[in-house]
Amino acid sequence: MKRLLCLLPALMLTGLKSTAIGEEEATVVHREVEISSENGLTLRGYLEGPAAVPEAGEGCPLIILMHGLMDSGEFELIRKQADACTAAGYAVLAVDFDGHGRSDGRLIDMTISRELQDAEAILAFAEEQPFVSEIILIGHSQGGVIASVTAARHSDEIGRLVLLAPGGMLADSFRSGTCFGTAFDPADPPEKVMVFDDYVGRDYIVDAMAMDLYAMAEGYHDHAVLLIAGGADPLVAEPVVRQYESVYTQPELNNSVTFTVIPDAPHDFAEHEHEVTEAVLAFLAD
Repeated sequence: MKRLLCLLPALMLTGLKSTAIGEEEATVVHREVEISSENGLTLRGYLEGPAAVPEAGEGCPLIILMHGLMDSGEFELIRKQADACTAAGYAVLAVDFDGHGRSDGRLIDMTISRELQDAEAILAFAEEQPFVSEIILIGHSQGGVIASVTAARHSDEIGRLVLLAPGGMLADSFRSGTCFGTAFDPADPPEKVMVFDDYVGRDYIVDAMAMDLYAMAEGYHDHAVLLIAGGADPLVAEPVVRQYESVYTQPELNNSVTFTVIPDAPHDFAEHEHEVTEAVLAFLAD
């Protein structure tokens, strides 16, 4: 027997509609959300969750999905995690960082610091939802960096943490004069650098160069952490993810850390999303 918990009425009162996903057609409610950032921009995304959850408990865990550089909440890896997690009984919140997807802002103005500010606004929104029993962060690539720092700053509020190919090497790479394969003078970074098919700005490089991203993750303690690396990732190699393992396994942090390598998986885990999903759901169910 299942019963409707506070999730369904709380969301449907704000205009959610019901959809069906998966072979068993688990009913999922969907809501478009807008969140004001500290920079005065509007961040846009979606909040989804099961219409009915198992009788045990009086709420629903909420997973915040954080996308990587030049991606969005509709990026295939993020979208597939959202679908799998809602089908498994979790609520999910995926919001585009400013300058990405449907959110306001320009990519060339993006910095790690600005995305951390966005994350604060997203977390505050999540904590306002009346149905939430636990908040879990899942971040991919640069979104993994943002998730790791946000979790450290809010350790008591974040129940579990999942990092998918987290790009902790960014700052070190910039300090050495390389931005995603483009060389520059670290003493005088250029006004903009072409990355993939768009430009990032000088502020992005300078901002990150001043950070120790691994040290900024150290505040997360007394929780479970899942780290996933792609075995064929050319951007975030396994040793980079192992650095995070070294952070979270420090004895004084008292974390339970699981490390998984998905063989042959590239940085975006293309064609391996189901393996990521299986690892994530097994971790959450443990």
